[in-house]
Amino acid sequence: MSIDIVAFIFGAILLSTGLWGGGLSIRDISIPKIGTIPRAASIGMGIFIILMGIGLSEVSPVDTSEESTPTEDSTTDATESTEGPDPPTPAPTPISNPPTPEPTSASATDPDQAFRAQVGQQLVAVSEQAGLNGFDLTHEPYLGQLADNTQEPITLDLRGGVSYGIIGVCDSDCGDMDLELYDENGNLIDSDTETDAMPIVEVTPQWDGPFTINVIMPNCAAPYCYYGLGAFGQ
Repeated sequence: MSIDIVAFIFGAILLSTGLWGGGLSIRDISIPKIGTIPRAASIGMGIFIILMGIGLSEVSPVDTSEESTPTEDSTTDATESTEGPDPPTPAPTPISNPPTPEPTSASATDPDQAFRAQVGQQLVAVSEQAGLNGFDLTHEPYLGQLADNTQEPITLDLRGGVSYGIIGVCDSDCGDMDLELYDENGNLIDSDTETDAMPIVEVTPQWDGPFTINVIMPNCAAPYCYYGLGAFGQ
């Protein structure tokens, strides 16, 4: 039972005692008769206690449920919420492959490219010296190398009715170079075995067919000698 209700009840008993002068019986409680002065005191005390009960009933109890101290978990949650989400993990940087080196030119890797580039010009000059004016190159010049006292067969497809002059040239280490020309049946058609470095053989085939030029290197002062072979036709 709350304090304000108790005050109402007690004040009412005192006020009743003062008004009626006692002689009351409430359940098991008997109030005897009292005199004038006690009645006046009882009335005053009853009124005071009733007023005090009214005052207590008007005071609202303090609700402490909203003033609860934040727990450790709530503090932790608040702290985590202010930190924000974790930053995204950066993607790994792709490792780029090294660029593929571009192929170098033959002149940068071949120390004898100077001779190779001049072979075509030398063949044209030699053809004019050999009296082959008006003849044109009919095949791509062939470039090769031979050691001293070695030989190499080369096959060319020639056309019937065309007059050919086949010329050989070689580098400065070549003291002698010879040519032998064979038809498709292995017959020797022409040869130049003189001691010089600019041999020439000639043929006018009666029909189209393969011919073999045997390149011979009788004298080479280096480990090997470069040579060129050109076919001119008219």
